[in-house]
Amino acid sequence: MSKSLATRIAPTPSGYLHVGNALNFILTWWVAKHNNAKIHLRIDDADFTRCRDEFLDDIFYGLDWLGIEWDKGPKDVQDFKNNHSQTKKLDRYFDEICDPNLFF
Repeated sequence: MSKSLATRIAPTPSGYLHVGNALNFILTWWVAKHNNAKIHLRIDDADFTRCRDEFLDDIFYGLDWLGIEWDKGPKDVQDFKNNHSQTKKLDRYFDEICDPNLFF
């Protein structure tokens, strides 16, 4: 049985991207391509007090500028807001953390 490999790019939209982000994106892309792995884009916006639209725009602009393509995750800002925002999952996360069946 062969396993499918995957890695992820997980920027946080709490500020503009910087050289460290770009280096991480490029290294992740390189590792994925050399290991026939899928790349998942997971934007972590759980700190909604610091998340701003211009930072989300910057993530997609930066990935496009670097030529980084991903296999799973939001395709643009609107897709992210509608379908992939971590804030839409907070109730589910809370329910799972508080589920007493997980501990007993």
